[in-house]
Amino acid sequence: MSTQQVNGQENELKPLMAGVVGIALRNAKDRFFFPSTSNSFQGFKVENLLFDSGCNTFLLYLPTPEHLQDLKKDFQTCNWMVSRSKGVSSEYLSIRIGEISSGLKFTLCSTFSSFMQVREFSTSCIRFHICQEDIQYILQHKDDFYGLLSFGWPLLEEFKDQKSDRRKHGIVGQSLFRDNPGLSMIQHEDILIIVDRTKFDWNYAKIVRLAFLFPQFHFPDKQNAFNDLEVDFTDVYENCSSSALGSGDYIDEI
Repeated sequence: MSTQQVNGQENELKPLMAGVVGIALRNAKDRFFFPSTSNSFQGFKVENLLFDSGCNTFLLYLPTPEHLQDLKKDFQTCNWMVSRSKGVSSEYLSIRIGEISSGLKFTLCSTFSSFMQVREFSTSCIRFHICQEDIQYILQHKDDFYGLLSFGWPLLEEFKDQKSDRRKHGIVGQSLFRDNPGLSMIQHEDILIIVDRTKFDWNYAKIVRLAFLFPQFHFPDKQNAFNDLEVDFTDVYENCSSSALGSGDYIDEI
C-alpha cells in the first residue's frame, strides 16, 4: 500500500474514530485481539492482548522470568500477593497486584494515536500468570521480592516443581468497564470497539463503514502471530479480594 493510500485511509478514519478509545479485530480463532503491540500497564509493556467478555478482570503474562525485575520496578508501590489458580484439569499460580490510592494506570493501542484518542485507564487490580520458570526465578532471587510478596511463599515452594507453560497473551476483561465509567462496547462483524459514549457518534452507517475500513488499514505492528497465541482450556482464578475460591471467582479462558 502506497504512502498516499495510507494517508487517505487515515484521513477517512479520523472522523469515524472520534470517541473510540480501544479497538480489536477478530482473528482466525474468533478471538478479538488488539492489533497493536503498544499497550502499557504502569509502564510495563504488554504486546499481546485480547478482549474477553467472559473474563471479569485483567490477566497478563511475563515474556521471560527476567521480566519479573521490570514488574518489580513498575509496581514497587503496589500490594502483591501470590494466588492459587484452579482449573478444570490444572492448577497454577498468579501474582495479584493492586490497591493503591490512585488505581493502576494503563493505556491500550498507542500505535493508533494519530487517529484515535489514546486514553489513560485505571483499574484496582491486575494479575500476572506465573509459570514454573517464573516461580523458580522468584525463589532463586528471594531478596529481590521478599518485601513485595508478603503472602504466598509456601505456595511458591509447593509449585516450584510443577510443570506449567508460559502464557503468550494477556486478557482484558469486564473490569475495564467497571473501573472506567462511561465506556461502552460495540461489536460488528469482525471488529470490536470500546467507546466513550458521550463522545462517540452512534450513527449506524458510520459504524458499518468503520468496521469495513479499519481492518484494511496498514498497521506497522500488526502481528500475524496473533492467530497462534491461544491455548484452549478454561480456568478459574481467585477473586482479588478473597484468599479462597468462592462467589465472585474469576473465570478466564486462557
